[in-house]
Amino acid sequence: MNLQEKLAADNVEKGVSGIILFFAGLAPTLKTGFLTQMPELAGSENVYGEKQMKLDVWADSVIVEKLKESKLVKSIYTEEQPEVIQVPDGADYCVAIDPMDGSSNIKTNMAMGAIVGVYSGSDVLSKGEDLKASFYILFGPITTLVITWGKGVHEFVLDSKEFKLRFENIKLPEDPKVYSPGGRRGKWLPGFEKFIAELEAKGMKLRNNGSMVGDTNTILKYGGVFTYPAQTDKPNGKLRVLCECNPLGFLIEQAGGYASNGKESVLGVKPENTDQRTPIYMGNKELVKRLEEYLEG
Repeated sequence: MNLQEKLAADNVEKGVSGIILFFAGLAPTLKTGFLTQMPELAGSENVYGEKQMKLDVWADSVIVEKLKESKLVKSIYTEEQPEVIQVPDGADYCVAIDPMDGSSNIKTNMAMGAIVGVYSGSDVLSKGEDLKASFYILFGPITTLVITWGKGVHEFVLDSKEFKLRFENIKLPEDPKVYSPGGRRGKWLPGFEKFIAELEAKGMKLRNNGSMVGDTNTILKYGGVFTYPAQTDKPNGKLRVLCECNPLGFLIEQAGGYASNGKESVLGVKPENTDQRTPIYMGNKELVKRLEEYLEG
């Protein structure tokens, strides 16, 4: 079964299906772009003051321009641009995008991917629990699309020019194996450091892919926990609510897990601005709940 057939079988609304198929159709273009976009800095910074890779700028321009032409959405938020982009005659949906998460990995030929969250209406400042769909396209040894439209999590693999169903209704393994901690150990808060020590004592394995999308994919397959915690110098964390934590947290919760800001589900918090950051702890529910207890103490 291919992606279009699965969308039809699950009766996904037409507008949401159109957005999903749009991004799926762009995947070969984005993958081919790796061959032409060298691992160099673009000589610019995004709105957050982060140095942009040439690949970031290229992927952003390709996605945004084609999405505007498609008229599939009313507004587009992308981390690479300072303002929400309006499409006056677009359909009544909006998207939050990280065009190329982990783009620095191009230098070492490691996994990277695009992250997308889809909402109804034009307000990207919406709660994660209101997502109509979220997905990532992972560019590794094979290209996969991992997606939810609120009815479980499914993985499709790019075969020639179409995505074909590989795994259906993915659930986090009950016996978690790995943990992916972000930030610098010397800046971790005491409760978080104790939690990581507990995982290490249990024999769980450390895995870091150099990208949130790669680490999320690992957690889905092996079970465990991904974190970018609050730190002594970054009490609000580093990762963005709109284009990173909400879409991937929604996927994790649809796979039976839990995505927390350290106190509650990150998906229940309405963002106040496009730059909003949050600590993020997501993976197997019992692990993340245990971590919340450490952080409260």
